[in-house]
Order: sequence, then structure tokens, then C-alpha cells
Amino acid sequence: MKSSRLGILSSVFASVCCVGPLVAVMLGLGGVGLAAFFGKYHWVWLAIAAVMLTAGWMRHRKESKTACETGCDLSTPRKTRGVLMGASAVLAFFLVLNVWTHHMRAGSGATQTQPAGEVAVIGVDGMVCFTCEVALKTQLQKLPGVLYVDANSKAGRVTVRFDPARVGRPRIEEAINATGYQVSQLEARP
Repeated sequence: MKSSRLGILSSVFASVCCVGPLVAVMLGLGGVGLAAFFGKYHWVWLAIAAVMLTAGWMRHRKESKTACETGCDLSTPRKTRGVLMGASAVLAFFLVLNVWTHHMRAGSGATQTQPAGEVAVIGVDGMVCFTCEVALKTQLQKLPGVLYVDANSKAGRVTVRFDPARVGRPRIEEAINATGYQVSQLEARP
């Protein structure tokens, strides 16, 4: 496989854990569990991307060395190097995004004024990164009567402010489970 193709594939694998849930929600497939599937294996996707990118760089180096030894010119060395550098940047971005979300993100962010309504703080299993939060928030905000949603992957919880006359906690939990994330059996603390 050409080194540039390995670079492109590594970018796809690096971004699938973060872009996959967002694409699923945008396509209206947030309720089929794809978001949690992509998020659950986010470190695996990043590891596959790193292996493919390393293979791409090694292949590019071998191609360059062979071209120099035979006196031939590489067909598109700048393009290949650019693709590999771009893929390296994509991998680095998603790696930093995952590490930041997992280890350095401060608490909930629920400091703004919120509308009146009942509040439910629900533990969620399977939410592991920023894009998991976005996918879950987007799906819950579609429910009629949901006024505010704050998802926090580090804390493993979602805070939902809702109008109890229009939607209840069981429906909210059902919507969480439908995304592929699971309501935790342990009660979340605010």
C-alpha cells in the first residue's frame, strides 16, 4: 500500500472515535448505538491510526531511499510528505482531545443561568470523550420538554433540566440507553 494511502487511512481511524458519533447524530442515527460503539474503542482507533501512520512514514522513507539509490525521482514526494504530515496532525489533534477530555477537563460547566424545571443528574457509562458528550447532548436536546443538558465524560454523568409536564426521567434514561450509552446503576452525584 502506498504511504500516502496509509496516511489517509490513519487519519480516518484517528478521527472515527470522535467524528463517528457526531456524524451518526447528524444523520439521525444517534439512537442506534453507534456513538457508544465508536467511543468505547477510542483508544483502539487511535492505536490503529498510530500503527498505520508509522507504517506510512516508514514506507515513504523506504520509497525515498530507493528512489535516491536508483537515481529515479519519486512521483510525488511533496504530496506524500504533505499527506503524512497532515495525517500526523490529525492524529495528534484527536490524541490531545482525548487526553484533555479524559484527564484535564474541569468539572461540569453548569455555571450559567438555567431555566426553571426539574433537574436529573444521571450516571452514564460509555461516555469517554468530548464528542461523546456532544452526541449525547444533541440526542437529549431533541426530546420535547428538555430545557438544558450538560454532559461530563470525566465525571461520567449528564445533568438534564426538564419540564416534568412534557417529559419524565424514565423517557430521558430511555433516550440515553438508545444512543448506545448506558444509564449507570450507581446514582450520579451532582
